[in-house]
Amino acid sequence: MEKIGICPELNDPLRKVHGIGGFEYVFEKCIDILIVDFFSLKDIPIQVGSMDYGYELNGIVGMDILEIASAILNVKNQEILFQIK
Repeated sequence: MEKIGICPELNDPLRKVHGIGGFEYVFEKCIDILIVDFFSLKDIPIQVGSMDYGYELNGIVGMDILEIASAILNVKNQEILFQIK
C-alpha cells in the first residue's frame, strides 16, 4: 500500500479484525475512491494490515463492499460481478 501512498498516520484508528485464522490489528483509512472493474465507491473506509498468510494475496474485498455493490459471486468461474445502480 505504501507504493500507492497509503501509509499509517498517527490519527488513523486501529481496529481488531477477526477471521478464520484468529485476529489481527489493522489501521483504518478513508480513501477518496475505490474502483473495481467498472464499479466505484467514493469516500470509503478501508482497513490495512500485513496480510502475511504464507501465500501471495493483494487484498480482501469484504462483505460490506460486496453488499453495497450488489455483487454476484460466480464461484464456478471465480468471478465477482458488480451491478451498476
